[in-house]
Amino acid sequence: MLHIFKRRPSEEGRNLRDAPGASTLQAKMRLGLIPPIILVLVLTGYLSFRLHAVFINEMLESAARLQVQALSRDVESYLAAGARDLRLIARNAPDPEALRNHLATLGTSSGIRYLELSFISQKTDQHRFFFTHEKEIHQAAPQHADQIDPGPLSFYDQLSHLAPGQVWASKVLRLEYPLFSTEHPNQKVVAWVIFFGTPVAGVKSGQSGYLLLAAEVRGLRDILTRHRAETFAIRSKVQGTGKGGSYFVDAEGWILFEAEAVESPITELGTDMARADFSGTLGNENLSVAFLPDQAFESYWRMIADIRYGRSGVIWQKGPGAPKSILGDRYTAYAPVWFHGDKTGRPTIYGGVTISERSRLTEIAMFKQIDIIFIIILVTVLLFIVLIELLGRTITLPIRRLVSALDHIRRNGSGEPLSIKCRGQEIQRLQAGINQVLEAIQQRSADEQMVTMERQAAALKDLTPLTETDIPSLSLDRTKDILSEMVGVGPKIERLKQEILKAARAGADVLILGETGTGKQLTAEAIHRHSQRCNQPFVAINCGELDENLLLDTLFGHVKGAFTEARTGRKGAFLEAEGGILFLDEIQTASPRVQQALLRATAQRKIKPLGSDKEIDIDVRLIAATNADLSRLVEQGVFRQDLYFRLKVITIATPSLREQPESIVILAWHYFLKAREMARKEQLLLTKGAMEKMKRYRWPGNVRELINCITRAVVMAEGRLIRADDMALEGDDNLVQRLQSDEPGRDSVANTQVNESDAAAIALHHRLNTRQANIYPLIVSQGGITRSEYHAFWEGAISSRTALYDLQDLVDKGLLRKLGQGPATRYVPCANVSPQQEP
Repeated sequence: MLHIFKRRPSEEGRNLRDAPGASTLQAKMRLGLIPPIILVLVLTGYLSFRLHAVFINEMLESAARLQVQALSRDVESYLAAGARDLRLIARNAPDPEALRNHLATLGTSSGIRYLELSFISQKTDQHRFFFTHEKEIHQAAPQHADQIDPGPLSFYDQLSHLAPGQVWASKVLRLEYPLFSTEHPNQKVVAWVIFFGTPVAGVKSGQSGYLLLAAEVRGLRDILTRHRAETFAIRSKVQGTGKGGSYFVDAEGWILFEAEAVESPITELGTDMARADFSGTLGNENLSVAFLPDQAFESYWRMIADIRYGRSGVIWQKGPGAPKSILGDRYTAYAPVWFHGDKTGRPTIYGGVTISERSRLTEIAMFKQIDIIFIIILVTVLLFIVLIELLGRTITLPIRRLVSALDHIRRNGSGEPLSIKCRGQEIQRLQAGINQVLEAIQQRSADEQMVTMERQAAALKDLTPLTETDIPSLSLDRTKDILSEMVGVGPKIERLKQEILKAARAGADVLILGETGTGKQLTAEAIHRHSQRCNQPFVAINCGELDENLLLDTLFGHVKGAFTEARTGRKGAFLEAEGGILFLDEIQTASPRVQQALLRATAQRKIKPLGSDKEIDIDVRLIAATNADLSRLVEQGVFRQDLYFRLKVITIATPSLREQPESIVILAWHYFLKAREMARKEQLLLTKGAMEKMKRYRWPGNVRELINCITRAVVMAEGRLIRADDMALEGDDNLVQRLQSDEPGRDSVANTQVNESDAAAIALHHRLNTRQANIYPLIVSQGGITRSEYHAFWEGAISSRTALYDLQDLVDKGLLRKLGQGPATRYVPCANVSPQQEP
């Protein structure tokens, strides 16, 4: 019979073809052929699409260059018309009537709306200011020049440098002036204009000066709007109604105004569409609607730099400012706007115009391409699936027969060789090879099972004494380990040590989580020992051992006369631990009243002893420990949520022993040596069989159970060797079962004759802490111990106060009695004290 097929019947009972991760040859053929075909088709379609996209983008770029150049020429023509009209006026004398007639006729002849025509006298104060409003001409007296903003005289410095025939153009400015008429004395006109200025040519004596002509900027905006409308009408038929716009910018990068939206035209100047694409600064000293994008939009500022140098171009936006689309193909075409202020001189850069559009031609091409590729892929995949199925069934038929035969062998446990009639030399060789492998596996399985059983039996019966050379972990250099008192190896222990050191360096409260017997108090003491409070007290309180009133009194103390038996005052644990650390074990057992008092103490760092009206400031670092799930207790309403989060500033989890099996050997050896020394059995040896038994055990009681087990074995050992049978694990100790069946109470233990063989079981039954459980059997075997001896046993790993607490706790539980007073006090087992010796 093939034993290897019967090792895991629950798992092996499934058919081989249904095993997780198994795949048939047909499936492999599909996975091997269909994805490359799909990949080739998709790659071909993608390359074709990219090629079409390049051609489309080049076409769009050429069209955009032509459009923006045409827009730039129209804007330049607008500015040139303003300069031409001003030169025409400058040929005649600046008489008031002539200026009035010029202002009235220029708007109809040139198509530009002019709002102001002023003459600034160079040698006299005979300035003349004319304004138009609703086809009416109004004249302002020179003394009213301060009511005009900006005042015509403020341009004198810019105009004084002009040569005859040379025209100066201002930035886009805000013009505000009142209607100089008696009918509308308080009415004002506000508009955005460009001022053109030039010297008066051929003037008579006494009439030399400068002419200033203000053209409304709305005319420039109308040019942008007209081009936008034409582009919108053409492209909406091909590309859809994608967002875009035309902007007018100055050489400093300010977007001064934009074309009207075709779908929602407006009358006022604005930069709403521009601000939708960028973020930046709104408004400057000249134009409140002007917008300056942030420097983060690099493509925009590269465009402004090109405009300053008189270059035009197209920018395809893929980064900030580009709208969210499938391809993100948004282009901005731009061109500089030149102003010819001097017919013979070189023109200057006045600003620039842009046309921003989002092309949808590439998206349309992509969707068409995707449709075609999808159809081709679908048809090709279906054809290949049919072909693979036909070929696969023919090719894999012998293999499937072999698999069925193997499945039959596995289910029936038969060791008969395979015998399948099939054609093909390869299948016949495969069948012969499988038969050979089955025979070899059958023989090897039987041999391995026999060897394994023999090794297990030999390991448990091995009486070879264990030495330090048999424990590789002891060869590690622990001189550099700051937390050498934390015995154990592996990543769990190393992580615990790192967390202890981090918590020690911090000053916050700590919550230690862990199962019973995992060394929570040892962790708290290590934090104290390596913290800045190491020279201050460490006070440990087990909340589960005291009732509510006694726990409150233990923690916060009382003053004299607080209650009937309070003949003297008591400081309490908080004041005892002043400047140091207070450790609260089993914090989950605290009553709601105790929890509320602890919350107040942790939140305000103040306590009020029982019977006192005065609050006392405290400087105590709190470390709490629990073996329960506090978050679940919070959900159940048993534990206060606010106290839980107060304690959970730093959380440390002590690992269970089953999570670190690599530490069992070194822990067992460490506590075996300590127990052997305390029991004064230096010649006692631990066998490899006993160690093997401990390695296989799950240790539900963790390190505490391990210490008790080893201590009990050392105390009860009669020969020189501790064998596997001497290690009494869970379920083997009749004394524990007897104690658990008895009525609980201190008196039952105190009145029981305690001897060396029962001490370890009693320690386990009373759930002593790790130190107490380890040392109590030795106290029984020696007949007693002093505080100094208890402290020396732990080699300075605990404080004197902790040693005193452990001994007093054993007294409170009725396991020990005190003899004597002061430093000579001796703690002996209860059954070994006679009535005459009781203090």
